[in-house]
Parts: sequence; C-alpha cells; structure tokens
Amino acid sequence: MIRRPALSLSAASASLAAVVLALSAVASPAQQPVRELRVISSTPRLPKTRACLDPAAGQPDVDVESTIAVNPVDPANLIVLWTRGQSGLLRPVAGGYAVTRDGGRTWTTGVPSHVDGCTGRPAYSAAGANDGSVVFAPGGGRVYMLVESGRSIGAGKVPGNTLWIYSSTDRGRDWSQPAAIAGASLATGVPDQPRLAIDPAHPARLFVFWRQIPPSGFEIGDLSGTAYEARSQDGGRTWSAPHQIYAPPTSFPQFPFLQHPFVLADGTLLDVFDQQNYLNAVGLEHPAEVMAIRSLDRGRTWSAPVPIAAHSPFPYFPNPDGGPSVRAPDMASSAIARDGTVYVAWGDRTGTRRLLRILIARSRDGGRTWSAPRQVGRTSTVIAGPELAITGDGSIGVLYYDVRHDQPGDHFWTTDVYLAHSHDGGGRWQENHLAGPFDLASSPDRRGTLLLGDNFYFGLAGLPHGFAAAFPMPRPRAVHGPTDIFFAHVNLRAGR
Repeated sequence: MIRRPALSLSAASASLAAVVLALSAVASPAQQPVRELRVISSTPRLPKTRACLDPAAGQPDVDVESTIAVNPVDPANLIVLWTRGQSGLLRPVAGGYAVTRDGGRTWTTGVPSHVDGCTGRPAYSAAGANDGSVVFAPGGGRVYMLVESGRSIGAGKVPGNTLWIYSSTDRGRDWSQPAAIAGASLATGVPDQPRLAIDPAHPARLFVFWRQIPPSGFEIGDLSGTAYEARSQDGGRTWSAPHQIYAPPTSFPQFPFLQHPFVLADGTLLDVFDQQNYLNAVGLEHPAEVMAIRSLDRGRTWSAPVPIAAHSPFPYFPNPDGGPSVRAPDMASSAIARDGTVYVAWGDRTGTRRLLRILIARSRDGGRTWSAPRQVGRTSTVIAGPELAITGDGSIGVLYYDVRHDQPGDHFWTTDVYLAHSHDGGGRWQENHLAGPFDLASSPDRRGTLLLGDNFYFGLAGLPHGFAAAFPMPRPRAVHGPTDIFFAHVNLRAGR
C-alpha cells in the first residue's frame, strides 16, 4: 500500500482550511438546506519540471472536471476527484483528490501517484491523471479510483492514454499502486473517458467501460469512436483483454459520450450513454441520441441499442457581451435508485437564446423500455449540465449551471449553480441555489474558447436524505487559482 506521506508529491496531512462562503438563495425564507460551501482543491503545488509542465504555461492551478462518491455505509466519508491543468494551456498534468470523514467539514488532499511526469513516471509527459471517477464498493470496505494518463505516440500526434485503477481499503487514506487496464496503440486506438461498475453480488467483479478512438482520427481530425469494456474478477488486480461492445452507425462521425454503466440486481449489465456526432465539436450542430444497451452474459454479448430520446447538444454558447464563447458539452447523466429504477437526464437546446432545458426519463424494467421525457422544473436557461444522483430515500437531484440572471452589456457573464430535486419520481420539482454568482467569462481561455474543463462535467452524489456536490467555479469565487473545486452539502430535510 502507498502511504500518503510517501507520495512523490507530499499530500496535505492536516485538515484543509476551508473557505466558507455566504449563500444568497434558499428554498424558503426560514430554511437553509445548503449547509456549507467550501473550497477543497488546494492540493500541493506540482514541481515545475520539464517532465510534466510547460514552463511558459503558468502554474498548474486550474482545477476542473470533478466527480464525487459517498461511502454507502458511512455517508460522512466522501471522496472528490478532479483534473488539474496549467492556466495558460489547460492541458491535464495531474489529478487531485480530497477525502473527508466528517461529512465535509474537514478534508485531506493528495494526487494520484506514479502515472505521469508530475507524480513518478518522467516518460509520461503528455498528459497527467484526468477524466477520472471514484466508486465505493458495496459495503463501503473498498473504494476505487480510475484515471487515464500517458505520453504521446505516433510521432507525438496521438495521445497515449493508459487507463489506471487504484484501490483503498481504509476509506481513502492510503491507495494501492495503480494497475493498468488498457493502453493506447497505433493498431487499436486510444481509450478515453473510462467509467467503472461493480457487481453488487460479487464486489470483486469489476467492469470498466470507455470510448475507444481510432488512431487515424487524430490524423484527420475525426474523434468519433466505439464503446469498449474490460472486466476484472479479482478486485482490479488483473483485467481481461479489452473488447468492443458497441459501434455507432458509420454514416456520420459518431461516438458514445461518457458512458454510465450499471450492474443490476439480477446481474444484467446496463450501459447508458449519449451518442453524439463529432461535427458538434467542430461547430456544426447535429442531433444526438440518448440510448442504452444491455448484456445478459456479463458483457460477452450485447443487445441492440434502445433509443431513449433525441436532443440537440451543441456545445458552444456565445458570450452575450462579446469575447470568447464558452464550450460546455452537454452529456447525459444517469443514476439508479434502490428499487432498481434507472433515471437518465440530459440537456436540450431550446428558445431564441439556444440555451438548455433539462429533460429526464426513467426505466423500471432494467433499461428495456423508457418513459417519455419530462422537463425538470422550469429549466430553460441552463448553460452546463446536468449531473444526476438519487438519495437513499429516493429523491432525485439534478445539478446544473444557469445564466437566468445575466444582464447583457454589463460585462459580467452572471452564472449560478442550482440543484433541482423531486420527491415523487420526477413529477414535481423544487430548486435550490447552491453557489454563485460568478463570471463565466473569467474561465480559462484555450485558443479563443472558454473552458471549465475539456469536458464540462461535475459531481453529484446522493446521501441518505440529501446530496453532496463538487463543482468548479472561476473567479471571483475561486481563491487559489483561475478555478477551484467547491463542495456543497445539501440537507433536504431542512427545506421540506
């Protein structure tokens, strides 16, 4: 096991001094369901060495792309994982993580080690730990952290991503050496956006799903791809050979965007994802489709895709005050309730301003059929999201960034973070303000496009009677760098 004081980059061993911010909106005048809002991303500075950083690109203090997990038997134990980049480049150079055992009042921080030039592999100088996720096993006795990183291959034109997995048996205090799951090659392509599912009946049985990009795509600028999967029978120590489970139609350059895999109670594998067209990424709007595939034999064979809904996911939003647009890819988000109901939410461009409304659908038969989409509350001015989670008592939560209060011409792109929640399966919704306002125009600028991460996602986890959220905000809310990761604890009992 790796003891955190022995990491090549020493982690903070004392509790992180939290910055508590005033909250300006509540569910009702008498209640404050948002218990606290804290900055948690003050990870140790990375060494400014040629092996991992561009000396001309500024400090590695851009924190984005956060995910969060809660211990199923100890909801006070939460872990947040994010990507750290350089302010002048926004290339991922390392990961960061924070662990709390007291419900978010105090945190200890660290970096995933031994996978890049910043944390132990000097040859890995192209990209540090990024696109990660963290998942607790049933019973809470083990937690897994999944990241990708690697150096370029093919004369430096193709990212050399390797998928790595860590495990911890002491609630995130110490982590194992990373085990490799799959790597890039000029023959098979590049793995990207990995996500983990655990069999609840056999917790040592793990499944990792990802998008596989053909190596030729980086030569011709077409990053379409297929869905791949690998499995472990021994808690992540060894892995099967990767194999393809789904290929989109080839009439357009499409790809499965950020898969959400589940192992259902009967052992069925379910993979929910948003099939998007790569033309959107280069500025040509094209419809996408949320869909699901199923396997009854532990991933050996898969069903034809079950369509859930078509939508418009175009990721570029113009700045109403002029200046660079923001890139905020809309990705479907999915979660499963204790009764086995699977929910999926996504954004859909609407109105004259071409902002997003959030839609949601559900399946009560393991993904075979899906309900008609319903709108989440009155959402119509969303600019990023959604992220979906379900509490222990069955409440549904949807997290998103919203620009309803922006006033064009004031040169402050007013943006706030909101949580909508439903206690009747998605019929009626309440909304709480979590954070903001902040100036979206102060987000890091990469070659004329504003970004809060290459993929603008963030974390939401269900607690027994509330939610835990982890999300990035830029200045003026950020205090340690151009962006920081914030944690919010939402107590629904206080607002009901």
